[in-house]
Amino acid sequence: MLLAPQVDETTEVIVSDDARSPATRAMIESRFPFARWTAGPQRGPAANRNHGASQASGELIVFLDDDVEPAAELISSYRASIRDDVNVYEGRTTCRAGLHSPLEHAPTNENGGSLWSCNMMLRRSLWKSTGGFDEDFRYPHLEDIALREQLKALGERILFVASAAVDHPPRRLPPPGRLALYHEAQFVYENKYLGRAPSIFMFLPYFFRYRVSTVLRYPFSADSVVALRNMFVESFHILAHWREWDRRWGPARRSPGRA
Repeated sequence: MLLAPQVDETTEVIVSDDARSPATRAMIESRFPFARWTAGPQRGPAANRNHGASQASGELIVFLDDDVEPAAELISSYRASIRDDVNVYEGRTTCRAGLHSPLEHAPTNENGGSLWSCNMMLRRSLWKSTGGFDEDFRYPHLEDIALREQLKALGERILFVASAAVDHPPRRLPPPGRLALYHEAQFVYENKYLGRAPSIFMFLPYFFRYRVSTVLRYPFSADSVVALRNMFVESFHILAHWREWDRRWGPARRSPGRA
């Protein structure tokens, strides 16, 4: 754990394990006694982050994902940036290895303005008053954007701390059937936060353009063929769930700007 050298008596480290793995718990307790393991609620990453935050007692809460590598000065950089008039801080997220295939992805935030959940800090009182991440987002998609837009609507300033950095190595995309389920977040976001229903006639052209442009970004390879095949499999699954998502999230529709 790259955080280990940065931890002192003023730092509280909580590992919320949504897999509830006995091996992970044993590893944390034996190798990193300064960290506290807790079983996650198994309702998706938004709920898991909220669960971890609910165990914290400090004034400020840093959110890090389990697949990032924090810089040696991450904690000290966040501490040095604290201001009385700022409640929200975002760190820098890099992908030093780069992406080499249309089947790889990694979030990056080199210049601020994203507030990705893999590297951010919130004042605890603000997290409590807003409810934190919206737990209706059951998959890792749009839950941090929803929080960012909610905070901006409240007038919260978001301070970018470039030296509070993590590196996010590339990872393979999930299988297309599971990846399709992530698009439920579009219904949650548009109905609850924008006050409108997603349009299949707007979504599908955007979806195909995005997937094809991603394939064309790399030299043609076996991964390109798989990515194109996955695009059609994913779109089939999206269409199969579209009515279900509309029925489920249509009643959540509210006026724009309200959540």
